[in-house]
Amino acid sequence: MTQILTDSEYSARHDYTVGTSTDAHDTAHEIADGAVPVYYNRIAEVGASDLDLILDEPEIGPAFDGSPTPVNIIAANIYERVFNHVLPILEEMVAELD
Repeated sequence: MTQILTDSEYSARHDYTVGTSTDAHDTAHEIADGAVPVYYNRIAEVGASDLDLILDEPEIGPAFDGSPTPVNIIAANIYERVFNHVLPILEEMVAELD
């Protein structure tokens, strides 16, 4: 999970240009969406490396088809973790423009 957050932070700082808080919010969603692994085995590996991803109930509900499978719950928690990590970074970038 640490590498996913590091990569997402780098992407937020270097791959995107934000001008408004709406841009920051939308961009955070885009980065989080791209950060969730596609393959089940990779999602399971990330979950095994961070048990909170397995145990926490995601606020947005399970990912993909919405069924509460372990993989869908882990994927949703990865999404939320990345979103919550990059949004303040992007909002700070917007504030620096003002």
